[in-house]
Amino acid sequence: MALLFEFVKDFSIKLADLAVRIEGKMFEEPQAALMQARLYNEEIVKLISEEEEMETVYALKHGERIHKLFRANAIDEEMYMKFEWIRKKGNKAVHEVTDANMTDMLQAHRLLFDISVWYMQVYVSHTFEAPVYKVPVPLRSTAASVEDIERFIQPYVDQKLDSMWAEIHRQLDDLKSGKEASPSPSTAVIQLRYKNNTLTIPDETAGKPLKELPLPGCKYLLSELARVGMNSLKQLPGSLDQLHMELRGIGTHSMDKFWEQLLLMKGTEIVSDMKTAANTVQLNDEIYNVFTSAGFVLSNKTKKAAEFEHKENEEIVYLLPNKQTTVVIHPDTAAAHFEIPEKPNYSTALRRFPKESEDRKTPISYGFSYKFDHSSDLRDFLMKVGSLTKIN
Repeated sequence: MALLFEFVKDFSIKLADLAVRIEGKMFEEPQAALMQARLYNEEIVKLISEEEEMETVYALKHGERIHKLFRANAIDEEMYMKFEWIRKKGNKAVHEVTDANMTDMLQAHRLLFDISVWYMQVYVSHTFEAPVYKVPVPLRSTAASVEDIERFIQPYVDQKLDSMWAEIHRQLDDLKSGKEASPSPSTAVIQLRYKNNTLTIPDETAGKPLKELPLPGCKYLLSELARVGMNSLKQLPGSLDQLHMELRGIGTHSMDKFWEQLLLMKGTEIVSDMKTAANTVQLNDEIYNVFTSAGFVLSNKTKKAAEFEHKENEEIVYLLPNKQTTVVIHPDTAAAHFEIPEKPNYSTALRRFPKESEDRKTPISYGFSYKFDHSSDLRDFLMKVGSLTKIN
């Protein structure tokens, strides 16, 4: 059965080898295999988090990482439930003395296959043709045992997993409620830079007095900032690298401590760092000024795209990290107001655009791209997008 996961080698030899070990143990040692299934699940979630540039400077637990990916729309409800089911079943296998249920391991095997296919289609090849899933059988199988295995896996096929599936449904409903109540991705933010890192901070937080923010260990630095008239994060310069030069008795160690505390505050997000800067979409002053002069505000930035939203009509556009200036717009906007290119752009970075599956199993966000050699042409294009009737 190892050939079923052969395609995984295209993105991770380590995971492909782990799949072989899982299949080697799943009938003789289902509990150990379920623990390894949890490990497989955790590793692929880390890969997704890295692809979406959502890793933080402090360690996240496996469950926290899954929740964060869902809240950021990097994974949908179906994938969230599959990740969570394997995580919870794996945790149970680790902490319980009794042997794992064979049904659980068979279901976990199918979910690992689905997750691997999804990753392959989203992050490796949008045209990947998945092999047909086959229920694994033990080496010394009989007609009777094969029939039993088919019966074990049938609850998954019917989407009627155990009570844990219902528990995750309720958990998902709670997460969705919190997601709807939380600020939208377009909420105004400010950006601060320090040592090649860029941090986004919610505008509401940035406007509060510094003394009201959770910044332990920074009391003297805050008093020095107040002395020079900087009483909120909004009043700080965009780059903090030289700020200590304006303050008495403040060195780089104090600035490092201040930056660390900013990273830990609720709502702040790193959008680039030294490790990913070379692959992150670059926004030089000229291009950035073209967007802002056309009424667009930077609402998100990853290594795959910079997301801008128009202040009035709320149109979303994405700037891609291509050598030639490339902008992607919503497919409906393109169809209604522009000549549509021959092929759409597919990317998880287009997170606020609709998803399309075509002949693939996995739907992926898409839009239509337009390229520009001159900033004046880009500005004219953006002005036209910004002049369209406001979205209802």
